[in-house]
Amino acid sequence: MRHFMVRFGLVAVVAAVLSVAVFTISAQDDDMMMGTVVCDSDLILNLYIAEYYFGFGQVMDSMMMAEGGDMMGLDLAAYDKGQYAALFESMMADSMMSGMLTEEQLASVSEYMGMGMDGMMEMMGSDSMMEGMTALVPTAIADEAPECTALRAELNLFYTALVYSNSMMMSEG
Repeated sequence: MRHFMVRFGLVAVVAAVLSVAVFTISAQDDDMMMGTVVCDSDLILNLYIAEYYFGFGQVMDSMMMAEGGDMMGLDLAAYDKGQYAALFESMMADSMMSGMLTEEQLASVSEYMGMGMDGMMEMMGSDSMMEGMTALVPTAIADEAPECTALRAELNLFYTALVYSNSMMMSEG
């Protein structure tokens, strides 16, 4: 009888683990079918900061319009905002967003982003203003959803373009 109880307990534990795994996979599939992408909290918070304080959404919209809508942009609405959803909702309701760029800044940042990271790094490498600057390695997360990796790369490109654009404007003015 004791042997039966041990086996029964083992079978019950395995069944419980399998049902939790199936439920978790099913929930992730439901998120993907509903069109939402779930990324880590740091990436989504980084997206909020880029949009609210630095005009990331404004630049993305501008670049998509400049390309006639053919540009393969990110659908920022497809990302699950998780615990930060209220921040995004508040930002959308606020008619005076903090991160609004001037037309000149918008054009400059969009132009640099259009170069891609390799083009920007090449240009920055030949600029004496950037001499001695360390190019930091962007984060790479193993087994991350491709949509999250794409957003991470786009935010890294955006911040790099923003820094270079600001440096150029400061040197001119």
